[in-house]
Amino acid sequence: MEFKSYDKANLPVRVVDKREFRGCVTDLINSSVDPTLSPQAFLVEQVPNWTLPTHFHMQEQFQVVVHGSGTIGRHNLSKLSIHYSTKHAGYGPIKSFDDGISYFTIRSVGDSGAWYLPESIASLDKEIKKNQYHGIENSSLSNEQLKELATPDLQPLIEKKENAVAAWVLRVPPHTDHTFEELMYSQVVRFYIVTQGSLMLENQTLSVNSVVQTGVNEDLLIQTREQGVEMAVVQFSIN
Repeated sequence: MEFKSYDKANLPVRVVDKREFRGCVTDLINSSVDPTLSPQAFLVEQVPNWTLPTHFHMQEQFQVVVHGSGTIGRHNLSKLSIHYSTKHAGYGPIKSFDDGISYFTIRSVGDSGAWYLPESIASLDKEIKKNQYHGIENSSLSNEQLKELATPDLQPLIEKKENAVAAWVLRVPPHTDHTFEELMYSQVVRFYIVTQGSLMLENQTLSVNSVVQTGVNEDLLIQTREQGVEMAVVQFSIN
């Protein structure tokens, strides 16, 4: 298990100003010890009214919107929007609106760079089966609504696929310890993004935009104190 509490002042932040992208990138989890399992999670803050061109990556990934609004292709984006793409699947463009857009890019296997289309079409592996999934809309709760939550709740945003890819939003009331049975399948890698409230883990308080990654045979006990917690959960494929 890896986790990182979000504290922008103490995290590596890269300011990016180039032809394809303008904004900031904050690394939270960036492990490269094992090339077959090198989890990556970083927060992308795209400036308002900017268009990130259509592109693809060499590894499967999720994107989880945590602030702002925009579009990806023909799909609207807002907080708790989730997008999944397989390896070599071209997606986009990602357009930000007046309030900008912030989203996590999450991978179970590390990757770097982006291959923009159509100029990188020669690098696209046409033999790989390609898929994209868009999570169903689900509004984030306020801190006041979380405090009034009576019971733990788990809602699917991307229904589980044959290869195990899936996504959920979970919510747990204040002063509760809870494990969701649906999230105890042990042969997959999952990431948990705190989107509202806070999570207690190993005597640390993980606030909004903190990240937890669990590996094979690892489960997460959701522990809350006075705030309760809302988290987006993404589950990678079984290789």
